[in-house]
Amino acid sequence: MSDILEYKGYQAKITFDAEAKQLYGVIADISDHVDFISSSVNGIEKEFKKAVDDYVAFCEEVGKSPEKPYNGVFQVRTSPEAHKRLVQEARRNGSTLNSLVDALLRAHVAL
Repeated sequence: MSDILEYKGYQAKITFDAEAKQLYGVIADISDHVDFISSSVNGIEKEFKKAVDDYVAFCEEVGKSPEKPYNGVFQVRTSPEAHKRLVQEARRNGSTLNSLVDALLRAHVAL
């Protein structure tokens, strides 16, 4: 069971408002606020897809690049000793620090 919808690389967490008897979602991990509602389980996915498509169309209309939730770049802070040992390990393997860290992360989350 999942309360996460995915479409075109975007995700939304769905919640249920018992008082209003409606399902509610917000596109996650972008700075723009894009939400959607539906009174039915079948309708919430349709509304999510429409919200994503409308968001992308609106951005194009105003000359803005639509945000993508993840671009594959993030900063990691670690101790100087760990940084040094990771760089040394990468060199021993004829690799780069980025490639080594990517491989370690992928292995950790089983990608």
